[in-house]
Amino acid sequence: IAHTLSGEDPGQVAFELMNEPIVDCDGNGTNLWPDRQKKLFAAARSSATRLTLILTGGCYSNAASLAKIDPKAIPDDNIIWAFHSYDPFLLTHQGATWAGDFIRYVTGLPYPLTAVPRARLDVALETIRDRIRAEAPWTRRSGMLAYLDEQVAGMDTPDKLIGQMDAPFKTVEDWAKANGIKPENITLGEFGMIRQEYGNAYVMPA
Repeated sequence: IAHTLSGEDPGQVAFELMNEPIVDCDGNGTNLWPDRQKKLFAAARSSATRLTLILTGGCYSNAASLAKIDPKAIPDDNIIWAFHSYDPFLLTHQGATWAGDFIRYVTGLPYPLTAVPRARLDVALETIRDRIRAEAPWTRRSGMLAYLDEQVAGMDTPDKLIGQMDAPFKTVEDWAKANGIKPENITLGEFGMIRQEYGNAYVMPA
């Protein structure tokens, strides 16, 4: 993926080695991506000696995975480090049919949750619970219902929500400071919210 960079040279671009690598996402705490990326970087740099290269963490380029990278293992001063943040996923990916077997049942939640009276939020949550009970595989229902409650409890006040949204940035900031990486060498490569998934009738209110 090529990115146009802002700066003195309007034609300057950077090349991202791999967008959202799906590795090191399991619960076993694997950390395979840093070595794999190091090899990819060496191959790219051998032929693109002057091109700015964008490197990232594993597991969909999340902040926690970026913090597992030792930047000193890739000594190069023409690198930008990237991370992605869609937190809180419960709100940003409502109704997404491709993002796992849980989030497809979640629609109708306001942003923030406190934007509507609690009684209205409870109706929306019960509608989601009813959908899970009716449509989800029976072996997954109880887990999904518990997960929904856990996620809602983690963002049901403004302070909790801001804490969730700030957490990835704090993780990256701490990692950058610990490794002497300047803020201008870090980019938020992806963020946002799904308004309407292609082919899906559900539309998230503005």
